[in-house]
Amino acid sequence: MTSDRTAGNAPDKLAGSVFIAIVAATAVYIGIAAAEAGFGPAGIMLCSLLVLSLAAVAWLPVIALGAFVLAGYGVFRYSDQFDAVLRMNLPSWIAGLGFIGWIIALAGSRQKPQIDDWLTVTMFCFVSWVGITIVAAWGRGEAFDYSHWNHPAQYLQGLALFLIAAHTMRRQSLSWALALLLCALPALQAMQRASRGIHLESDLPLLGAMLFPFAALGALFAPHRAMRVIFGLLGLNMLVIIVLAQNRAAAVGLGVAVVFLWWSSRHRTRWALIGIPAIALAGWLVVPKDYADRFRAIWDTQATQRSAQRDRGTVQGRLNLWDGAVRMLADHPIVGVGAGNYSRAAADYLRRKTRLPAHNSILHVGAEMGLPGALLYVALFVGAVLTLQLRIRRDPVAWPAPMARILQASLAAYLAGGLFMSRQDMQLAYLMLGWAVALLSRVEPRQVADPRPAPELMRRRVLRERS
Repeated sequence: MTSDRTAGNAPDKLAGSVFIAIVAATAVYIGIAAAEAGFGPAGIMLCSLLVLSLAAVAWLPVIALGAFVLAGYGVFRYSDQFDAVLRMNLPSWIAGLGFIGWIIALAGSRQKPQIDDWLTVTMFCFVSWVGITIVAAWGRGEAFDYSHWNHPAQYLQGLALFLIAAHTMRRQSLSWALALLLCALPALQAMQRASRGIHLESDLPLLGAMLFPFAALGALFAPHRAMRVIFGLLGLNMLVIIVLAQNRAAAVGLGVAVVFLWWSSRHRTRWALIGIPAIALAGWLVVPKDYADRFRAIWDTQATQRSAQRDRGTVQGRLNLWDGAVRMLADHPIVGVGAGNYSRAAADYLRRKTRLPAHNSILHVGAEMGLPGALLYVALFVGAVLTLQLRIRRDPVAWPAPMARILQASLAAYLAGGLFMSRQDMQLAYLMLGWAVALLSRVEPRQVADPRPAPELMRRRVLRERS
């Protein structure tokens, strides 16, 4: 992988100037679109500033990652504001401009992107297969009715973030800075829902479960004490969100993340002796009985908790959606019904028309992209988890082992939660894949040698000269 210090060399002046002009024009356009979407002055300014920040991407590409996660995950998913963000294509603009700025930075560094590692090749194959399934569906005369919630363009956004992260995220300082920003996202969303509550929400607690490994190990390994304290507080916030939301998929994802963090630690016995009693005590004191009863409703038809009827309905609804996805895959085993086309095709396989996804990422990919697409998707994420384990075993202490542990647990939580929710097009997951590629790179980060001899060597040299 190329060095993460692509910003060390200035990009071509003409290319940089043209890029800044394009970013400025786009910021004006986004500001106008935000005003038409009903945003207030603060919202218009924030949207425009996010785009304007991309002017520095040609010098510091990681800014594109920060701008995207703020635009895509800093707003509560099921809100009018987020709907407006999607309708004015703000994530697409940020991903596209970020990708162009990264290309300019790469050209300025006179380095060629190395895209021959197996994860990057698999990522390209997967996104290419997304396009093939769309063309195949178009050739069959399928009627496309894309929702901006599950648009195939999100895979392209994921690819752009993947490539930027794969070439920029080896530096420890950048990794911890982006990790801290990610951990702040659930808190930002929760504040937006303070007046309405988050009980039985789904996306926000799953995001918290995915990002909890960043907070947990950040509180232990971040380089500065203040940063460790902030990570700890944000981690507690994520746990509170999960408990208040009482989302079952988030609980499963969090449990899987904790197991992976424990398994990758050097002191598994010690952590087991401390962690199991602590988790049991916290569960008994803090977790509401209704939360546990939500799981019991899966098999107990006589459950009577407050959300029992809804819980049984979601279980039956998922079974119906999964059945429809399996039948889609059986009818279209090679190319599926076309990426982004599940909701439209579901009307032919379910008793009623629905805009709901399959509520299982693997089945959703299989239904839309056939068996090859599902296999590529599984190979990407399961392969990354397993490959990160090899990196952790090679040296479980030195950098980048802590971040490798974080990414492994986070991706495992994503996969576990994705068994009950369709998050196959979650751009943040593909950003993490690219981050993993950066950490798995064999090229060592550039070290600046200290020209001054070490004090002990200096002392020995003086003694030799005197003798």
